[in-house]
Amino acid sequence: MKYLIIACAVIAAVSAQEWKVHTDDELLNVRKVCIEKTKLGAEDVEKLKTFTYTETMKPYLGCFARETGIWEEATGFNIDRAVQQYKFDLAEDKVREILTKCINDNKKEGAKAFDYIVPVQQCLETSEIGAKLKAALSKKQ
Repeated sequence: MKYLIIACAVIAAVSAQEWKVHTDDELLNVRKVCIEKTKLGAEDVEKLKTFTYTETMKPYLGCFARETGIWEEATGFNIDRAVQQYKFDLAEDKVREILTKCINDNKKEGAKAFDYIVPVQQCLETSEIGAKLKAALSKKQ
């Protein structure tokens, strides 16, 4: 019984690890990891540098969303985490509005995981969030 209690405590401690906002350097590292994991082609890697996203990048975008913790398998996008990750110097309610609109406008009834990740990313890239993200990562590429 004592071991069961200890095991439960360890599981609870691991589960309680807090998610944190990733730095620009951490995001670039996740990018590298996901390029390798998904075997993203050279043409698509070049498109990443210009923040151009296509359907062939769906596995990469899925990897990136999972690795950064803004995607949860059971529920899809974690809006609260995405807001924290991508708010930069924007008002939190503005970021939430942009994210919610991009997701709701592109998620179709009965869509499977990641079916809508490319149009959501394309929507975000044309928003104020995209401009801030491009500015932050362009300096580091």
